[in-house]
Amino acid sequence: MPLAFGTLSSPVGTQLIGENPTPDAIAVSHQLQEAWVRFVTTGDAGWPAHRPGEHLTRVLDTEPKTLPYPEHASRQIWKGHYPTPFDLP
Repeated sequence: MPLAFGTLSSPVGTQLIGENPTPDAIAVSHQLQEAWVRFVTTGDAGWPAHRPGEHLTRVLDTEPKTLPYPEHASRQIWKGHYPTPFDLP
């Protein structure tokens, strides 16, 4: 959340990222915020839209890239297992 909201110096941000965010952490935070604003204002986050069957994902990093979902094997563990709704009072 600190990366998404740019709150790297907040208590949660410092717990997750450290007291002094690196330039890379700041850059990734800016990438994420810019993508959100671009998507909300134009409908285009800046990378290819989701297409069923392709399983592409955007990896925000010092060098961002769009590639096949890197955790495909772990995703398959859940195939056929669907969450059930909570039984709320």
